[in-house]
Amino acid sequence: MSEQEILILYKKDRRKALKNLHGLYADVCYMVAKRYLRNNEDAEEIVMDTFLIAFEKLQEFQWIHDGSLKAWLKKVTINNCLMKLRKKRLVFEEEISIEFEREDELVFSNLQYHEIVKAVQSLPQQYSLVFQLHEVDGFSHPEIAILLGLSPGSSKAYLNRARTSLKEILIPLGYKYE
Repeated sequence: MSEQEILILYKKDRRKALKNLHGLYADVCYMVAKRYLRNNEDAEEIVMDTFLIAFEKLQEFQWIHDGSLKAWLKKVTINNCLMKLRKKRLVFEEEISIEFEREDELVFSNLQYHEIVKAVQSLPQQYSLVFQLHEVDGFSHPEIAILLGLSPGSSKAYLNRARTSLKEILIPLGYKYE
């Protein structure tokens, strides 16, 4: 069933539409939550929260094109993860700064997806969080600053530290940094 068909069905049978939506995107939301929270139980709880929000707010959703509903659910999932991390009192240093010679792009050859995920998850959670928001989910530094209560400069510094740490983890394992 397509996103558009789910939205049409929602007007007739909300429960059936949500069941189809859940079947279509629950795994995607779980993977996003697991990436941020590093814990199966927390990720499962976030997925339930995400679909509860979808159940309540789907009538307000404005469908634009195929994939827009998936993107909305991912954003809701990320916001739920950030709220959970705030409740767990994830602490960021007030202000950190770093001098940037250039904005580094991390490109490693012959890396497997699971190895990258494992390396990112081994970072301190603050570094991992900023790295994922920027590099994986495409948030800008001003957006990250708002989401996490940081300055854009601090967001850039956390990203830089994450990249440096990833190099330190992956290069000794024999991966070539380009």
